[in-house]
Amino acid sequence: RYSCSSCTQTSINMHRQSKYASFTALILERIGRSPVPLLYSDKHKLIYAPIAKNANSFLKAIFLLNNPSAHDFDPTKETALGFLSRKTYPHHFVVRNRASRFRGYRTFAVIRDPAQRIVSCFLDKFAKDRAHLDEKTIVDFCYDATKVLKMTVTPESFTFSHFLRFVSLVPDWRRNHHYKTQAALLRNVSVDRYFDVVNMKEVLLFLQTFGMTTGLPNKTVAGVKKKTVYRQGLRIPKVHDVPISQLRNLTEFPTYQLFFDKNNSLLLDQVYKCDIDLYCQVIGASTDQYWDSLRRIS
Repeated sequence: RYSCSSCTQTSINMHRQSKYASFTALILERIGRSPVPLLYSDKHKLIYAPIAKNANSFLKAIFLLNNPSAHDFDPTKETALGFLSRKTYPHHFVVRNRASRFRGYRTFAVIRDPAQRIVSCFLDKFAKDRAHLDEKTIVDFCYDATKVLKMTVTPESFTFSHFLRFVSLVPDWRRNHHYKTQAALLRNVSVDRYFDVVNMKEVLLFLQTFGMTTGLPNKTVAGVKKKTVYRQGLRIPKVHDVPISQLRNLTEFPTYQLFFDKNNSLLLDQVYKCDIDLYCQVIGASTDQYWDSLRRIS
């Protein structure tokens, strides 16, 4: 089980301080249950702890395709999330904790570089082609950001720097699961094996070792194989302060490191310190090496 004392204490303090705290999330945490539903397979003796933005849709689809109870799941017609929501997360697909009947099962999770994950979230949710975006969601977010940041934020002026500052000012329980800390999503989950999302071949080999079929149809619904296109060498001055109204005109983006100037790097460390520590453990690097790598490109 990964545990970060500062992350846990901060989360508890924020719950106590705010009358809008998520009572359900607090109860789940205190009774030792996972903040998110865990997918499991009795046939393969595996449990998957999903984390949004970490090949989550892809891996959920694989688990469902290997589950005989999900015979009506068709990834060419709906996402795994859509299927599970439609089925209201039944007990033969998901579990909230590792009960005694799961003794001997292997639990795995896929981790991602926190800097890359937050940039990917920003681009996916706000800055990609207009046709793939929910305009009302953006307007509502800008309204919320205006109140939190105490400054006017509009779809025409909204930038990555605004987004990261907003994330830093709201408690983790209030953050959308796409930018909630990975450490918080894994709280109360005993993980046997961690993977880095950039090494998906290693993840697939692991699943195949347990007898899972890991192929998906070439054509799937949007969300299963979508990918942000980054181009090495593409430089946009102060891209972190370029509004989404301009970023939407791009078909590819600068590498995620370029979104972090000194201020954004400090915010990244403030919000995602636990995630950075966990990621460094997974890839076998020190935090100094992590920051050197980020600054070398930015």
